[in-house]
Amino acid sequence: MIYRKNSKYKNINDLLKKTVGYNPNGTKINDALNRLSKKVSNYGVSELYGVEAIVDALYDKKVDAILINEGSRDHLCFYICYSF
Repeated sequence: MIYRKNSKYKNINDLLKKTVGYNPNGTKINDALNRLSKKVSNYGVSELYGVEAIVDALYDKKVDAILINEGSRDHLCFYICYSF
């Protein structure tokens, strides 16, 4: 789970009634969403395709946090470092 650096979120429970962006093509993403549902009962989701789309949605404040799989971490870091 990734939040904007200047957000007020300190833990997963702060996502109550917030929107989480994720890429449905990621491996094990459904497992992660199920675990999130067990911890936070009421949150919204936004399906976004590609690392670029979920990062842009976070920066543009269209989502409050993003959920990525470990395999996307390097791509995410590359996109952030060379795009902004």
